[in-house]
Amino acid sequence: MSSSALPPLLPSTPPSVPLPRRLILSPPDLLSFQKSNAYKSLLSYVASITSALSSSTAAQAAMRGTVKGSSTGVTERLVEVMEMLHDWARAVPASSKRARFGDPQFRVFSSYVSSHGPSLLSYVQTSLPSLPSSPISPPSPPSTSVHNLLPHLASCFGHPTRLDYGTGHELSYLILLFSLRLPPLDVPEAFEAYLGVTRCLQEKFYLEPAGSHGVWGLDDYHLLPFLFGSSSLSSPASGSAPKDALDPSWSPLPTNLYSTSLRHTLALKSSAPFHVVSPTLHSLTSIPTWSKVAAGLMRMWKAEVLDKFVV
Repeated sequence: MSSSALPPLLPSTPPSVPLPRRLILSPPDLLSFQKSNAYKSLLSYVASITSALSSSTAAQAAMRGTVKGSSTGVTERLVEVMEMLHDWARAVPASSKRARFGDPQFRVFSSYVSSHGPSLLSYVQTSLPSLPSSPISPPSPPSTSVHNLLPHLASCFGHPTRLDYGTGHELSYLILLFSLRLPPLDVPEAFEAYLGVTRCLQEKFYLEPAGSHGVWGLDDYHLLPFLFGSSSLSSPASGSAPKDALDPSWSPLPTNLYSTSLRHTLALKSSAPFHVVSPTLHSLTSIPTWSKVAAGLMRMWKAEVLDKFVV
């Protein structure tokens, strides 16, 4: 596989059965979702991730640099897919004329994800022996599980029409991990690979922060990396406190999602002080413990993402 070349797009063929579609179209639909088993299961999955990451055993493993969980085959293949998509994102040329928000070339990347999505997901689920490095026919028809996962993969990198990205797209990736039954301790590894793709897309194609200029994201775009990262820091084994984030050299764990996301945010917004460019993140430094930060971010995510009706 060439790390810089884009594979040709596959011929577009209508699916044999309709793809799953969005069903939360009104506030009453949201209320129905909140009473569903799917809602309860998704909340339980996120709680299991934060609980596993905050355990002293997980924190001690992270301090040793062995941050991975059970490193399942699914996790390894998903990371490989994200790395390939990162290569594709780098290979798609940006427009010669820069817009303040939204380069239409992002739609080219989205078309590749949609075109090769069945093959990529089949590889993650071991139905294919290798990643698609050349035009190949996806399973015909795709398995039921692949068919149901396609919309989540297609939508987790941003909206090709609005040319934006926000916590709703991040939620699509979480649902993908949940549907793949990714072990909680493998989630940071899977998210780190995913963030490599999204950050490349956001910076290269100037995706607009979704919502009211990113109001639901702690860094304009994301929230979950900060929740999962603060959870892993909440064990006494981390030896860290939220106020440590005020130190520009702070780097508690090599792959902690909170610290890496914070450093990425401050690097992009280096023209002004921390408290000016990221007031919400800065306010978290006054909270005494990481466990309280994680609990607050969990409430914020539930209220502002999972329980929010998005127009």
